[in-house]
Amino acid sequence: LDHRSGESDCKWTWDGNADYGGSCGVAPTFADSYLLPMVCTYAPPSPPPSPPPPSPPVLLCSDSPEIKMIIFSTAAALCVPASGGKVEYTGSHCGGGQMLWTSTKTLDHRSGESDCKWTWDGNADYGGSCGVAPTFADSYLLPMVCTYAPPSPPPSPPPPSPPVLLCSDSPEIKMIIFSTAAALCVPASGGKVEYTGSHCGGGQMLWTSTKTLDHRSGE
Repeated sequence: LDHRSGESDCKWTWDGNADYGGSCGVAPTFADSYLLPMVCTYAPPSPPPSPPPPSPPVLLCSDSPEIKMIIFSTAAALCVPASGGKVEYTGSHCGGGQMLWTSTKTLDHRSGESDCKWTWDGNADYGGSCGVAPTFADSYLLPMVCTYAPPSPPPSPPPPSPPVLLCSDSPEIKMIIFSTAAALCVPASGGKVEYTGSHCGGGQMLWTSTKTLDHRSGE
């Protein structure tokens, strides 16, 4: 590629010349060919992306002046065992659905600790402020806003009751209903269907035939 003065097209092909050009896995003996690697290395697979940090749990808004939340922490500063333990945070709403966490109490103590608790009132640098998480240990797990629970949906209406049928001395009784059942040949939006029946004792009915009055196209 870089020629000395007076040279312009220096190239060599060594096919079939193992003594001079080397062979599979054997370096050529040509000039500085010892600088050539004789094996290739497969690039290691890219490591999987790091999982995102856990998201704070959803905190439902409450009318209570004091709100408590328990998180699981492995932070040594919170006096929990090395394997982790439960820590209770206490706070309150501070406007616009935001939270202000004001104190912490360890529930699962490591050996040698018995009463670890902290109060952060007025210490915004360490304890956070309205809508701003404390900087203490695993407090990034604390939700800083509360979520209002959606209203409960209204109960489903009961299915419609059959209409009242007056008893009759007629040997044949007809009744028209409105149906959306495709098997009855009505349009998709529904249509009228006539049922025919008779009394069968004790005021009960026996329905014996059906006739579609409003047909869908093609029926």
